[in-house]
Amino acid sequence: MITCAKGLSSAYLPISALLVSDGIYQAMKDGSDKVGIFGHGYTYSGHPTCAAVALETLNQYEELNTLDNIKAVAPILQNGLRELKNHPLVGDVRGVGLMACVELVKDKETKEGFDPSLMMGRKVEDAALSHGLILRGLGNNLVFAPPFIVSKIEVEKIVEIAGLALDEALNWYNTNN
Repeated sequence: MITCAKGLSSAYLPISALLVSDGIYQAMKDGSDKVGIFGHGYTYSGHPTCAAVALETLNQYEELNTLDNIKAVAPILQNGLRELKNHPLVGDVRGVGLMACVELVKDKETKEGFDPSLMMGRKVEDAALSHGLILRGLGNNLVFAPPFIVSKIEVEKIVEIAGLALDEALNWYNTNN
């Protein structure tokens, strides 16, 4: 099973979908056939406006060759962020496609994270924002999720600013602790 949501409408309107394998579908169908109905429903599912926006979004993805762009720029993002593994604050970098996470650690050898009260992820997030990069600091993790239409130059800038923000957060930590 795969769930998907925001990307269906470029996050303009609420919509989601659940993709299931043939085996799961058949099991649900067989069970529904026994009782005469597929007893399922959500208050906001299938709203015509949201469904129309989702269909147009999927059309735009195709017209703009979005998947080709993702295939071209995702390796630049993943490889660029993985180069940050040498930074003193980075314990791990993981991701796929245009989704990535940089884990912040206090000690690279033990992988010990920072005390939550230090809000190190937020420190890096704020430093990145001061240089024009929006990312999400969640505890000791930095989440990267650029738009599907991001360019190669923009991805390179994302990696550059992320490194700069890590340096600034490290300087803050060394000065204050």
